Amino acid sequence: MINEQPTKVVQALENYLLSLPALQGKGITTLQSTDSFIDQGIFDSLSLLDFVVFIEKLCKIKIPGEDILPENFGSLEAVMRYLGEKFGIQ
Repeated sequence: MINEQPTKVVQALENYLLSLPALQGKGITTLQSTDSFIDQGIFDSLSLLDFVVFIEKLCKIKIPGEDILPENFGSLEAVMRYLGEKFGIQ
């Protein structure tokens, strides 16, 4: 689970997600760490790849294509768990 005190990475990811056109007009102003990106209608295949590129630039990392899976990128909690386990990013 994500720390109660959001890190700069968590805040940047949440801000990015909340700025996506898919959430505009839905009245969503916050995301819970466990909210499913699929259930919320946040991503299609192209926007998921854009999100991965954003993470790579933000964290200065390269995410292997084989790691772009729902269990790693299905929620904010999943993304942070993946980044922590794979890259040591909190």
